[in-house]
Amino acid sequence: MKYFEPKHWKYSENLEGLLYFAQVLNESLFDFSIDTYKPNALNAHSITHEVLQIISKVKSKHIPEGNLKPLKEELLQLFSKDIAIKSILESKHEFYCKKIKQADNPDDLFHAVYSVHTYLDGKKYLDRVKSLLSERVKEGSKKSDIFFLSRVLVTELMNYGYSKPYLYNVANKFFFQDLENKIESASKIDKFLDKFSFEEEEFSVIFQVSEIFWEFRNSLKNIDFKLTKTLRDIDKNTIYKRFDNQKPKQTIYIIAHEIKALDHVSARAVVESRLNLFINLFHVFHHRSSLTVCDSCCVNRSSDNFTMILENETNSLLKQRDLKANEAAIKVDNLLENLSFSKRNNSMSRFMKALELHKLAIKTNEEENQLLDLWAALETLLQNKPESSLSRIEQISNSLIPFLSYGYIKSLVIELFKDLWNWNSEIVDELIQSVEPDTSKRLESLLKILVVKDFDEKRIELISKLDKYPLLKNRIFLYNKWFSSPKEMRSMIERHSQKLEWQIRRIYRARNMVIHHGGKPQHLKVLIENMGSYIHAIIEGLEYLMNDLKIRSIEHGVIEMEIAYHNNLDTIRANNEIKSENLKDIFLLDK
Repeated sequence: MKYFEPKHWKYSENLEGLLYFAQVLNESLFDFSIDTYKPNALNAHSITHEVLQIISKVKSKHIPEGNLKPLKEELLQLFSKDIAIKSILESKHEFYCKKIKQADNPDDLFHAVYSVHTYLDGKKYLDRVKSLLSERVKEGSKKSDIFFLSRVLVTELMNYGYSKPYLYNVANKFFFQDLENKIESASKIDKFLDKFSFEEEEFSVIFQVSEIFWEFRNSLKNIDFKLTKTLRDIDKNTIYKRFDNQKPKQTIYIIAHEIKALDHVSARAVVESRLNLFINLFHVFHHRSSLTVCDSCCVNRSSDNFTMILENETNSLLKQRDLKANEAAIKVDNLLENLSFSKRNNSMSRFMKALELHKLAIKTNEEENQLLDLWAALETLLQNKPESSLSRIEQISNSLIPFLSYGYIKSLVIELFKDLWNWNSEIVDELIQSVEPDTSKRLESLLKILVVKDFDEKRIELISKLDKYPLLKNRIFLYNKWFSSPKEMRSMIERHSQKLEWQIRRIYRARNMVIHHGGKPQHLKVLIENMGSYIHAIIEGLEYLMNDLKIRSIEHGVIEMEIAYHNNLDTIRANNEIKSENLKDIFLLDK
């Protein structure tokens, strides 16, 4: 996460809660944050919608009843920790959780969940989240509540239609970029929350497109698109003028007026979806020529004439952190050198096909196609076992989760190191070198500072320098609490694995919705980002196993990863205390 200095804040300890909130928002909305810190696909409110929808499909025999058990488990887990739900239901909270847990058929589950849903609908849940968030930010002390409520807020706003790029820009402008917005009081939280009125406004959206569109101007007019070769009002609008100056040769303009949306990015998405439908219809009847649409577009809000040039929203699959070209070349050379799959099985062809499907997913901007290509890549790698008593989704989950959970804690520590380094590399380097001068052992040194009692003074010293970075200050406190206890570490990894299973099933349901019903889940972007990181994890895991153990098949790799995952859990269980001597084994550091 990029660190933003609160330059226009009149900072004092009373603003710590507000700054913490602003930094949580920045991290959760940043495209390249790791999955753990990105917005959740669902919260306790939106999962009630999903449960009711799935029950409906179960009762209509579209999907098996077995889909309800893991969804009910997830719902109960979300309800149990959601302070907004507890605040709304008050004394009824425990009763409803018990009622949902005891529901042993779709009808009883429906009535219990629907009853809770009536307490949350119509923005009642959102209003309570905002109220609690305002209260906690002003108090400033309950960081865990602020963290939870901030992420719930983001999920809720996105589910109501606000785009993630818009939320990211609004939050960063308000808290870190608008020099005229002097922040002197924690009550600024209320002014920020009031920015989201949920009132749709009218926008005009302009795309630059290839000249061949001119042939279809009458058809496009019927679906409320206007074509023009020149833009009007250029002299009155400097943004239009700049947009016109970057117009490629042999292109014209296609304009949609009176588009209802919550923000500029959402307005673009509405028009782009309608335009893609036309393009797809065209290509049913014509295959040789391409209807080209330029990446950038211009969006004007009618109420105040506020105009923006928007580039294509970042492809969900490009939100993975890339290696530099020379580093990627080394990885490729290493992979080709260590390919160890036997010619006596089909693992090599499946591995190559999965890579091809992953590439196809990256090349398309159609989210439904991305999901289908990625799921096809996963099913190609993890082949069905017809003789197994497990369902297909159970087979996939059981094979995939060890790849995703092995080294989970280590990945969090690596991310913390990166964030600290981006904040102030000189301070961090000096502190780490005081523990161990060998730069190859930086991660181990940071872990000693985080969790080993002998280095408590170093941790206190680091925390003392993070007054204007309360997010990392609090994270160091939490990591010390969690990672100092082998029991808590193991529990944390197992909870992570459980959440992964629920999310894999959700992705599978989304895939089935696209294929069998032509639907598009509201949280598809989040699912695609997750799916992209899952494919990366299994490919990189197989690469490591080919290099280290010379595995002979994908199935061999799946077994070895499962062994490694459980061995790590057993190692953590076997230790009563985290010490310098067992750090490498527990945290899977290079030896």
